[in-house]
Amino acid sequence: MEGILIFPFLLFALPPDEQEITTLGDDAKIRKIPDDLLVVLRIIEGPEPGKGFQISQTPITIGRDNICTITINDPRMSRQHAVLYYYHPDFFLKDLGSTNGTFVNDRRIKQAQIKNGDKIRMGGTLFEFIMSKLEESG
Repeated sequence: MEGILIFPFLLFALPPDEQEITTLGDDAKIRKIPDDLLVVLRIIEGPEPGKGFQISQTPITIGRDNICTITINDPRMSRQHAVLYYYHPDFFLKDLGSTNGTFVNDRRIKQAQIKNGDKIRMGGTLFEFIMSKLEESG
């Protein structure tokens, strides 16, 4: 092993979109969405247009396999296509090595921060990411 230098920090020096997807690691930790935040992933095009999925905690896996948190019957979507996760105060979407890719606002991503109104395409399904701060009553 003499003469071999290992740089474990190198992976973290790359921009997020250039990282290889190998594991969820710390992203797999369950994170509850704050009670004053309404988060919905709504289908715009594809199977069941108009259907919405309220997100109350992450990670949320999306794909056509029944083990996913959100299962979509779309033959162009991978069995385990992508994962949505939350790091206060931001949301991120990570492609899980899907065949047809994951797109945010028509840009292919491996991993990206997403925000209110973003359009997300996985296979033949187009979603809208909706995030709204709830007003306190009283």
